[in-house]
Amino acid sequence: MTALDEIATGDGAPLFNFGDWREVPAVADQGQLTKPTMTGVSAGRYSIGSHASVIEGGAQMILVSSLQAKGSLRAEISGERFETNIRSGSLSFIPSLTRQHYRYDGSTTSLFVCIDQPLIDRVAASDPRFEGARGLEPRIGFHNAAFQRAVEELFQVMTAADLGWRTLTEAITLRIAYEVLVAFGHASRDDGPPPLAAAELDQVVAFIEAELDRNFTVGEMAELLDRDPFGFIRSFKATTGESPHQFVIQRRLSRAQHLLAQTDDTLADIAFATGFASQSHMTATFTRLVGMPPGKWRRRN
Repeated sequence: MTALDEIATGDGAPLFNFGDWREVPAVADQGQLTKPTMTGVSAGRYSIGSHASVIEGGAQMILVSSLQAKGSLRAEISGERFETNIRSGSLSFIPSLTRQHYRYDGSTTSLFVCIDQPLIDRVAASDPRFEGARGLEPRIGFHNAAFQRAVEELFQVMTAADLGWRTLTEAITLRIAYEVLVAFGHASRDDGPPPLAAAELDQVVAFIEAELDRNFTVGEMAELLDRDPFGFIRSFKATTGESPHQFVIQRRLSRAQHLLAQTDDTLADIAFATGFASQSHMTATFTRLVGMPPGKWRRRN
């Protein structure tokens, strides 16, 4: 029985073919497949039981994180054989352009992230330690808390689609690409990126303040300084101590506090003016970071 022939990105383009799935008791969350928010990244979730499959690997690297799993896996990936138990928290990394044979006995609910090889190449080109990015090695059934958190975070951000999700999606994707190159490309970590010059930081902050009411991306900020997005994120954090996304959220909150204190605008109007997706999104973010809802904060100030 073929329960699921392929998983697709949000625009309907096939992500990868799963081949012949057998003995599948249920396939859940078929709607939880995200549309691309930047060139070269997709994410999704699936549940599946015992199966055998052959996958002709496309031009994406795949990182799979098992949320709930209990089973045994035998696999052959580009001629290399693997045999391991898959449990909750297990991860598997599949480089692009690899032919894969699988036999899985058990059940699993997993998240996956697919990143196009050209995006990996862009990150690799930003650092000479990453020469030969296409030599990445597959890894099956390993554990890495940082990878697991990043995959879960990316899936949550892409499915929530709050305003600002594009910026955060790009940041997480580029971080995953960097960590993949370090972990599977045998590159050593460096001592850290150079910080932004004062004039560069002023230029970026001015852009953020001017565009705060819309959903701009990390790529747009990086273009201001003629930098690649990954290098920009690292330099920005080295300079400010915050990621671009964290910095932008703080700026949104600061402007919201100013409007709450200095105007009689409604909460909905303030949310719109400060770039939040909705009044409820502003209220949730404000409460989490300030410690009280914006209405209560306004009455106290």
